[in-house]
Amino acid sequence: MQVDSTVTQFESHLPTIYIDTFGASVVTGWLDAHVHVVDVEPSSGVSNVLGFPDFSGLGAVKRRGSSTVNSPKVNMSLEIRDPFRDDRDVSLLGMPAESDWVLWGPQRFDRAMMRNPWMYEISNQIGYQAVRTRFVEVFLNTGPDTMEGPAPSGDYWGVYVLMERIKRGPDRVDVDELEVWHDAEPEISGGYILKIDRPDPGDFGFMTARCNCLQVLHVDPKEEEILPEQAAWIDSYMDSFFAALDGPNFTSPTLGYANYIDVDSFIDFHILQEFSKNPDAHLSLIHI
Repeated sequence: MQVDSTVTQFESHLPTIYIDTFGASVVTGWLDAHVHVVDVEPSSGVSNVLGFPDFSGLGAVKRRGSSTVNSPKVNMSLEIRDPFRDDRDVSLLGMPAESDWVLWGPQRFDRAMMRNPWMYEISNQIGYQAVRTRFVEVFLNTGPDTMEGPAPSGDYWGVYVLMERIKRGPDRVDVDELEVWHDAEPEISGGYILKIDRPDPGDFGFMTARCNCLQVLHVDPKEEEILPEQAAWIDSYMDSFFAALDGPNFTSPTLGYANYIDVDSFIDFHILQEFSKNPDAHLSLIHI
């Protein structure tokens, strides 16, 4: 990775991430990249590209998002890879080792640039798992050989949030992995990770019987991986939950909705959504 003098002179009180895509623009498909991460030096209180890297190696990036996929401040999925382009788990900026990360560029939907990380931190502090985050400054070189900056017309892209991607794992969403032989209870009962969101290409999810406007999508297992028996089980579970919620015994601890969910966590979750005025409050990732 070559950098000019404006980059070597750049210092920040935030960690800095330098990404070189070898001349290719970031698109919706994966691009090979070199990723160089530098944390703040404790003695100086700043980060600089010439400092000792927290990580420096191979990776890949692609555009991410739905409403923000064409944002001028590109949001990116970041994957750390080995020389064979396989996933490589590494710790970035003190967060638990994993291969999959997100570089979220707050802009039009979060002009304060801190609302999402703030709510994630509150959730973690009150005992409910949420993604860990670190504010960073990003240089993204998609043009000539040399990375330039920090002028906006150069390779400096501004303040981003490095965050964990939501996925199953002991340091992420710690739910049991479903195997292909888990086709009956008790193993078939989970864990599942679902989302209420716009579908990814090729995904269809399922509609709940009580609310055919609610499209639930599979995250883990993925739609192309889930067994028909597993898909039917979770669909039936969701239908039973909504039937209990809408039924005459909805307050019963055994016949009502409390038999299907952790009530306290659902209440706290919705308090956080209202407190943050989250416009996507009913389009959030859930796990069972």
